[in-house]
Amino acid sequence: MTINDLKFWQDKVVVLSLRDGEVTTAKVNFVDSEYEDIIVTVLASNRHYERPSERAFTIAAVDISSIEEANLDADAEAARLALLRAEERSCTD
Repeated sequence: MTINDLKFWQDKVVVLSLRDGEVTTAKVNFVDSEYEDIIVTVLASNRHYERPSERAFTIAAVDISSIEEANLDADAEAARLALLRAEERSCTD
């Protein structure tokens, strides 16, 4: 995928399918045209992470197979808001 394909998705919650098989629901925080990658906050993934509290990742545009808008239900939205509140608290500590 090209970086121009991704600009529309900044500040949106999306489902990303990556070339390595990972499927993740994430908020796209920033689309970086210079480095051709995106910075995301992972909300859910089919991959286990050793440190689940660390949810910010950089993903290269070329590693993204597809992107679509996330269809968040009430439970997922509540989880997303709780994660964002936790991030805000950790920034002020």
